[in-house]
Amino acid sequence: MLTPAEVLKQNAQMVSTSQSDSNAKTQGTSVSAMRQVFARFKGHPWRLWNGYFALLGRNLPFTGIQFPMFEYIRSHVIERYRRRKAVKAGAGASASASASGAGGNKDASGQRDQLIERAGLTGLSASVSGSIASVITTPIDVIKTRVMLSASDNTGAESVRRAVKDSRKGTWAVGKQIVRDEGVRGLFRGGMIRGVWTAVSLSLYLGLYEGGRFYLENRRRSLEEGAERL
Repeated sequence: MLTPAEVLKQNAQMVSTSQSDSNAKTQGTSVSAMRQVFARFKGHPWRLWNGYFALLGRNLPFTGIQFPMFEYIRSHVIERYRRRKAVKAGAGASASASASGAGGNKDASGQRDQLIERAGLTGLSASVSGSIASVITTPIDVIKTRVMLSASDNTGAESVRRAVKDSRKGTWAVGKQIVRDEGVRGLFRGGMIRGVWTAVSLSLYLGLYEGGRFYLENRRRSLEEGAERL
């Protein structure tokens, strides 16, 4: 399901504004670009799945690298955070022992610590693991982009047959062509940018996800406690 959306997105991003139709100024550039892209695939919609194996070859290694690394980093970061909290709590134990009515404050402090662990530290761990995994998988991402952009380059029966023949050769031929034309550095083109935006996006994605779960769990618990009192 993701492949057609990726193909359309990649081609829409590469549409030149000079190729826009005469109504581009009134309709907006994005609408005009998407109209051009859809027109390219109207006669051969099967080419929307060009680069499927390249996308699969990028997403599987990325997920396989990122999530185990994320869990490993998160467990160590949380353990270190809890150790530091325990040291601070031990240092201030004598002062807090004499404090009265500290139950509410303790509950609030515990909720804040859980929120930091589940949202903040989760986001940090996702950022580090995502950036590392994205840099490692940049070569296959470059190949995937080239394959998907080539999906709409050709028209006509002969070009369609050539595209089918190229797809049978797989993405290996595209990778060898990049190395031959641009060297190994060509496979890592845009790796720094990809690492940065993956770090930011995964940090927000998993951090907000865990923060949202924490909020909904507390809300459900408070509603259940209120129902029990009634």
